Amino acid sequence: MTHRLHRQARTLLLVIALLPCALPSQAASYLPTTDEALVDTAPLIAVVEILEREDTGDRPVTGYFLRVRKALKGLLPQGDFIVRVPGGGEADGRRLRIEGMPSFTAGERALLFLSPRPDGSFGIFQLFLGAFHEVPAGGRRLALRQLAGARAVSLPGRISPPEPMRDFDLFVAWIETRVRGIRSPRLYEITAGGSGVEQAVEGFQFFPDGNGRALRWFAFDEAASAEWRAHQNGQTGLSGGGFSEIQTALAAWSDDPGSNILYNYAGTTASTGGLSVFDGINSILFDDPEGLMGPFSCISGGILAIGGPWYLDSPVVFSGLTYSEIIGGDVVTNDGIGCYLEDLTPPSETAQELFAHELGHTLGLAHSSDPNALMYPFIHGDGRGARLEDDERAAIAILHRAEHDFYTLTPCRLFDSRSGPPLSAGSTQTVPMQGLCGIPASARMLAINVTAVGASAPGYLTLFAQGETPPSTSTVNFAAGAVRTNNAMVNLAAISRSFEIRPGLPPGSSVHVVVDVFGYFE
Repeated sequence: MTHRLHRQARTLLLVIALLPCALPSQAASYLPTTDEALVDTAPLIAVVEILEREDTGDRPVTGYFLRVRKALKGLLPQGDFIVRVPGGGEADGRRLRIEGMPSFTAGERALLFLSPRPDGSFGIFQLFLGAFHEVPAGGRRLALRQLAGARAVSLPGRISPPEPMRDFDLFVAWIETRVRGIRSPRLYEITAGGSGVEQAVEGFQFFPDGNGRALRWFAFDEAASAEWRAHQNGQTGLSGGGFSEIQTALAAWSDDPGSNILYNYAGTTASTGGLSVFDGINSILFDDPEGLMGPFSCISGGILAIGGPWYLDSPVVFSGLTYSEIIGGDVVTNDGIGCYLEDLTPPSETAQELFAHELGHTLGLAHSSDPNALMYPFIHGDGRGARLEDDERAAIAILHRAEHDFYTLTPCRLFDSRSGPPLSAGSTQTVPMQGLCGIPASARMLAINVTAVGASAPGYLTLFAQGETPPSTSTVNFAAGAVRTNNAMVNLAAISRSFEIRPGLPPGSSVHVVVDVFGYFE
């Protein structure tokens, strides 16, 4: 089934923009911290029981009533007390939603690293890094963090290990001994046996609101730009305060020819509203002026930045699809990340990548599982700067397309080499479009899903219009025996209406390839 995407009238956009119910959605970047550093630096630690949720209704936070079941460090209240985390409702109807922030259910047990707040409540130290949920699994009780929506980064010369699995009770016992000054091995860590087969990579994802709708800027359809400002104090750790890096990051999104994104730099601002209040200013703030994250440390780690869009919690049907309208965006870097930027080589390009990634969230993009993507949840640190990859270009060509029309298709298989021999090293496979999957002769670009299956050696796939020079970037990278998938956009040759698949493989090796189409551009 084909659905044509039509423009919405300006009148609808103006009416929606007047509704006082803007919500933001963010994702966070962090430097992994060791368990030792977390225990040593957190003011308070306790095993707690979650009693009930508190909805303040007057500010963008969510509270939980807790009861201490076992105090591990610091002086904690004897009775019930409140822990509050960013994200919640305001009296004027706006809501703040920060992806990846800890959330709890009544009756569950959790291990929390806490810090006192001026209002008498408590906050979670280092936000999602300081909250461990008790989860039963395989006859054990595990201590698990909620890291969805969080982006890990690394320091030069430091290899950050993957997030370990922790036995809840053994982890608690280890913390008790460390607080007493006893250094003991990490006997609480659990080694999970793997299958030896990599998980499929699905590529880009759109950032959903609380109702599962994608988020989208409608202002770009009217050739209106989103003006961005950086706080006048500048970013520590960067020569010149980071203003040029921010402009480079904004331009990376605006200069993409396949979308209508218009992000402009409008100078500096003294406003510190950021993610604490919707002030109508798209801003990049430095050093966490509202204290949302807890300070960053280049020794013990922590959160680097939070960024995301403010949106209206009202459905807008646009071109046959339903969205929530983005009306603004904000990015906030954490206090203390100057040391992180200073230690990187080159620091300017790394800052560009960090800013561009967070700005991608303000455009409605979630994390990608393509390791080469800008929106992959890890700073590459290889000097690439704010460069967009094929994954981001494919995503924004759909979400924020340029002046061409996009048509959705019921997912349809275009090519599957498994019905014959695999693609071998040095070969090129031509895929014609004539009469396939309802794609018309007027289509000039396809939105596809590409899967590499059963490769006999590590390699990559490159897709391009027949007769054109292959691009310098790959569409899918894969390991031997892995199943790897990625979304992509591929141009069609003007005359033959075909594209080509070229595997990058060592001599004598091969890989099967599957291509499905889910839309096209005219």
